[in-house]
Order: sequence, then structure tokens, then C-alpha cells
Amino acid sequence: MNLEKAVSLGDLRIQLSKTAIRFSRDGNSEVPLSIFFFSPRYLWCFFIRSRKLDCNTAGVQKNGGHDWKWGGEIAFWDRRRVWNNCSNDTITLVGSSGTDAVWIYALTYGGGIVSGDRISCEFFVGNGCTAVLTTQASTKVYKSLGSRCSEQLLEARIGSDALLVVIPDPVTCFSTARYAQKQVFRVVADSSSLLLVDWITSGRHESGERWEFQLYKSTNQILLADDDDRPLFVDSVLLEQGSISSISDRMLDYQVIAMVVILGPKLKNIQNQVQENVKRLMSDQLHMPYSGVRASSNHAKPNSSSSFNKPPLVASCSPFGPKGMGVVVRIAATTTESVYKFLNHQLSGMESLIGVLPYR
Repeated sequence: MNLEKAVSLGDLRIQLSKTAIRFSRDGNSEVPLSIFFFSPRYLWCFFIRSRKLDCNTAGVQKNGGHDWKWGGEIAFWDRRRVWNNCSNDTITLVGSSGTDAVWIYALTYGGGIVSGDRISCEFFVGNGCTAVLTTQASTKVYKSLGSRCSEQLLEARIGSDALLVVIPDPVTCFSTARYAQKQVFRVVADSSSLLLVDWITSGRHESGERWEFQLYKSTNQILLADDDDRPLFVDSVLLEQGSISSISDRMLDYQVIAMVVILGPKLKNIQNQVQENVKRLMSDQLHMPYSGVRASSNHAKPNSSSSFNKPPLVASCSPFGPKGMGVVVRIAATTTESVYKFLNHQLSGMESLIGVLPYR
């Protein structure tokens, strides 16, 4: 989607650093996508309220007469000047920190994505800047109405010596939900740095839902902006209910799957540490003792178990790109809490770069 054509920009403009964000939301929801952010150095805190646009006047075709579009742009340039040209949002200075990073929280009213929603965000992280994109809680995808699919698109361009950290809480799809997301990152080879966490849970456990959504698709692309957008990393996850077997049957007892991508010179030490940690963790996990009573020539029991205990968390780690410039970690776990602990431990080295320990 061409955001400049699809939405009216300039509703809100804040100047804080060399990071720019464009965002839009359309679909059935009659509430806007809000963004909350702060810089750990100055900790600016505020919410965006952009005006509601009738899709006809915005040049966007209506679907069923109920589609609306919310649009706006945030641009950060110079922390000495802060201005807002068309709303009364309050900007508050609440503290200081030695880490120069902008934290961005993307929120939706009600905390979820409604059937038929289409959300688009575009980021530019300028040369030498650091930005963190996260969420306030898990992203909930509500039940689908008919075959309508909720969609989310994130596009980000990361400049030279810049760092973008995408560390959301997991996506949680309700029963019958249909959801597809695409994230595209354009980087400068050997210069940009990116940390990406992309994960999903099996659903609302307290309601007895486990892998009962209809469709989940997540596509991540990392392109080399200085080489005609040549693909550096492409990954796609598709979970869809089938006529032969359900998603639950295929996932067995695992309730969470996650992927972590670590790329760039600023994260090289973290790459090396994570690879060592995962190797050690899985070495310990896969050498667990047998469960039950082992069968032997003299004391075999017909119903005794001779299989390994299923590890509560499994992880793999693989380099990608020229000279192993990036690392991808894949995780499957039986509980969401175990993945939070894993991420918190493995990404502890990020605190010095972004000011806060991830997933604490």
C-alpha cells in the first residue's frame, strides 16, 4: 500500500530525532491506531490522536459502507524542538537516561485487531539512530466474520549505523480468526542492525482454545536497500486448519512458536552469545534421562515407556547471509512464560543499547 496516497499525512508531527513513522488503519473498527513512545534519554510520553477520514474523501474505496481510515505521520528530528500542528496532545518530560533510543508502543483501542482490519505502518530509522518498536500486551486477533482476514503490514528502512529493535508481545488468535502479517525491513549491508522477535501463542488457554483459529500467516523479509532490494533473509510461517489434520494435531503439546532474527554489527556480540547459549541449552535438553522404566533383556515390561521426555522448550540457531552476518533462532515451547524467560535471558545484552532489559 502506498501510504502517501492512501492517507492524509501531516495530521500530527512531532520533532524529536531522525526517525520517521507513517501509519494508517482501516477496516470495520471505528477507532484509530494509537502510538505511544518515549526516548529513554528524555522520556517523552504522549498519545497520537489523528482525525477520522471518510474513505470516499480519502480516495479509498469503501467495502460494504463501513470502512474508515485513520492516518497520520510522526517525524522525529531535533530534541530541542517539539511541536504539534493540529491537536492538543500533551507531551511530558518525565526523566532522563544515558541511552539514546526512542521507544514506540503501538496500541489499539480494545487491545485487538477486528475481522477485516488492515493496519499499515512505515518506519524510517535515520543514520546513527536507535528505535524500539514494542506492544503494551499481546496482540489479540478477534474472531473472523465469514472469510474476512485481518492484515497487518510493517515496512521499515534502517539507515547506516542505525538499530531497529522489534520486540512485541506474542500474537494471540481467537477461535476462527484469520490473520496475515507481512514485515519488510530494508537495511544497509554491513552497517544497519536489526533485532526482530516474531511469535504466536496457541490462543486463549483460559477459554480452552488451543490452535483453533482458521489461518495465521507471517512473512518476514530483510532486503539490502543499497543493492536494489536484493533479498538477504525471507521467512514465512503458515498455519491453516486442514481437512486431514488440525493445527493442534500438528503442533502436538507445544503452545508457542517464536522466531528471533539478530543482524548487524551492533549485535555481533549478542549473536555469538545466543548461539553458545542455545547450543548449551539443547545439549542439556536432549541428554535428559529416559522416562519410565527402561526395557532390558531381563526386566522388560510390556507397557514401560522407552521414549525421551519431551523438552518443554526446544530451540535451534542458524546463521544466514554473507559471512554469517545474521542469526535466526527458532523456538517452540509448551508455555508462554518459558518463552518470555528465554527471550529475557538471551537478549539481556540489549540493555546497554536500548536502556531497558527486554521482556523483563
